Amino acid sequence: VGKNIHFFLTTRDIRAGEELWFDYGPDYQHFEPGEALRSVQVKVEPPSPKSDSI
Repeated sequence: VGKNIHFFLTTRDIRAGEELWFDYGPDYQHFEPGEALRSVQVKVEPPSPKSDSI
């Protein structure tokens, strides 16, 4: 599972069973299993610095 956690603040109480809809913006693209991500969506994280103190 990824590091992304989302919290939503509402301007009114949400009733049980009520649906919420979100606009993810123009850069969002839903991918089916087996599809590749576009290169602009892939985030490459730098390697962690190695600790010499053991």
